[in-house]
Amino acid sequence: EQTYSDQYDGQSEAGLVGGSAGNSAAGERDITSLFYESVLPVMENLEVNVAVRYDDYSDFGDNLAPAVKVRWEAMDGLVLRASYSESFRAPGLDELNAATTFSAEGAIDYAQ
Repeated sequence: EQTYSDQYDGQSEAGLVGGSAGNSAAGERDITSLFYESVLPVMENLEVNVAVRYDDYSDFGDNLAPAVKVRWEAMDGLVLRASYSESFRAPGLDELNAATTFSAEGAIDYAQ
């Protein structure tokens, strides 16, 4: 389980401060992950490595990320490798739960 909490001061929370770098926010999530990997010797000079990772996020969804790697020893002193993989990054709790911010982009000082 992951938790996120960001608490701003009372004056900002009450709306007494103009502009902000954010607002108070909080959130949590449960994560379940599984991983499997296997090395398969196809021939004496060739091996295949297969892997898969499954992630399930309570607040975002799930993802399956496969990977395949091949190692071939073509001759003594020469090894060729190839790989394919997919990746995934769930958004952080701050990205999902942060409150809207307000900031004035510009102002005119009429008292000059």
